[in-house]
Amino acid sequence: MAATATRTLQEMRDIVNNDMPQIYDRTAGVDDVREVLELEAAMEMECERREMDARAMIRDTIDLLEQRHRAIVEPSEQAFVARVREVEHERAQAASHIQEQAEEAAARERDIERMQGEVEDTQTEIENTVDAHTMEMPRVQNAIGLYTNITRIKWNYETEGEIMAGWLVPPEAGVGMRGANGTAVVEGFQFDAAGKDDFEVANKLWDVIDGKARAMVEA
Repeated sequence: MAATATRTLQEMRDIVNNDMPQIYDRTAGVDDVREVLELEAAMEMECERREMDARAMIRDTIDLLEQRHRAIVEPSEQAFVARVREVEHERAQAASHIQEQAEEAAARERDIERMQGEVEDTQTEIENTVDAHTMEMPRVQNAIGLYTNITRIKWNYETEGEIMAGWLVPPEAGVGMRGANGTAVVEGFQFDAAGKDDFEVANKLWDVIDGKARAMVEA
């Protein structure tokens, strides 16, 4: 548009410069010259106005395009940045979770190893206890048999609290603890051992045994 305006002004200048002498010579009128000059000025102003309008229209078009570009691109960029941050946050959380799981797994492995060691120790202890029990059983059985033969006591283990109870068992042969008619007599006994020390319990037990034994012999 600027080129068109320039060509028009140049044409007007050519007319003024080339044709003016002929016009002046022909008409010798000042009004014609003034009219031509005014027309030239008006055309120049119109060209400038149109050029300014064109520039303003171009600026408005560029601004509109930039606004539309920002309206389309900026939200997308913001959404992309937000999504990137979200993904980075999720990745950090996942890494932290994986680290926690790895630490828990390592702790469980240590616990399993420790428990396996405890199980092995317990099994060894059980085996040693069983072996010791197996070796001790004959001696214990012999001691129990000897104890029963000496004390003639068979204990009642079903009592509650600190109640001591049992039976005085007569010997299998001989007069011993048999009744006058020769039949074996089994006497039960029971007493509360609460609040008594070992010495008092032993004395009480021997008193019971002695009393029951006398009663069995006299029966």
